[in-house]
Amino acid sequence: MLRLLIQDLGNQSMRPETLVVVDGDPGNRSVPLVIEDISWLRDIRAIYVPANHANLSYQRYLGWKAAKNLNSEILLYLDDDLRLMRCDAVEMVVCPLENDQELIVGCTAEIREAPAKLDSESQMLGDRQQAAHRAKPFIVSLLGAGKGLPPGSLSPAGSRIASARTANPYSKVDWLHGRVMSYRMDALRADCFSHDLFALDEVKSCLGEDTVLSHRVRSRGAMLYLWGDHFFHPSTALPNAYPTAALKLGFTTAFSRRFVNDNYRWPVAPKLADRLALWKSYAGNVLLNAFRALRSPRSHRFAFAWGYFLGAIKGVCQPPSYQRLTPHIDWQKDAAAALSQRVNLTQKS
Repeated sequence: MLRLLIQDLGNQSMRPETLVVVDGDPGNRSVPLVIEDISWLRDIRAIYVPANHANLSYQRYLGWKAAKNLNSEILLYLDDDLRLMRCDAVEMVVCPLENDQELIVGCTAEIREAPAKLDSESQMLGDRQQAAHRAKPFIVSLLGAGKGLPPGSLSPAGSRIASARTANPYSKVDWLHGRVMSYRMDALRADCFSHDLFALDEVKSCLGEDTVLSHRVRSRGAMLYLWGDHFFHPSTALPNAYPTAALKLGFTTAFSRRFVNDNYRWPVAPKLADRLALWKSYAGNVLLNAFRALRSPRSHRFAFAWGYFLGAIKGVCQPPSYQRLTPHIDWQKDAAAALSQRVNLTQKS
């Protein structure tokens, strides 16, 4: 998939000046061979960074550090299992950041997605995908934290309110989704990255790391959502950035919402009303999960409901922090060590 993505990049109307590949599994040793084998990369700078933590939010930080060291003006994050469906896909998510009329600090895009092939341990993912296309249950309308919020906004409980499509190819949003994210580097600063988020991701209890990162950047300008069939996600494999087994997925879904709530008004602390919205959302989802499990009994639905309940209790009682979750890790020291191992795979410097 990485090879296909890089080949797609070579056919774009706007090619990157530098390609940085952050490898979450450097022991495999296959990624450098993929990069060295693609001829068009010899015309640009291609950098390989072996990550010392298989942790998506930390790997994004390594990519940002590498881009900052090269004085890049725009950083485009792409998941390694995407395909680019049109030759102007990169151009469409990068050019708005060069707008002279309005400060646009970030852009994301609609993703065409194939249905994932799920095993018995990950059936809850299928349930969640189907629920996203059904009418909103009454209990969610009553107890959900997104009531009354405009399209494209973010709720205090961490729900991303869907953007409204218009004749314009772009809509304004308060969040970006992580498969495609372009940022102005003067807005994506060191304070947008959090050691607490790295820690939450390290213990595999993180959903929405892209939401927190982009929402912090949103405080410095506007962000856009590109509509259309520019990007495709074939869903050939289950995600490895977060758990897919129902019990752990339920816990992670609930507990990670606490971190989004903590960052809702970043850089200031959330208000009491924000906390109440989170707790109300917890209560509504606990009831909804229990109802769905009892209405259509399946072991994965009961496991998800129990995991969500445990995550909600922990989210109410214990804020996620790197001092509590990963006290043994010095994130800055480890990042410096990872970047010291980076390799320039092309002759261009």
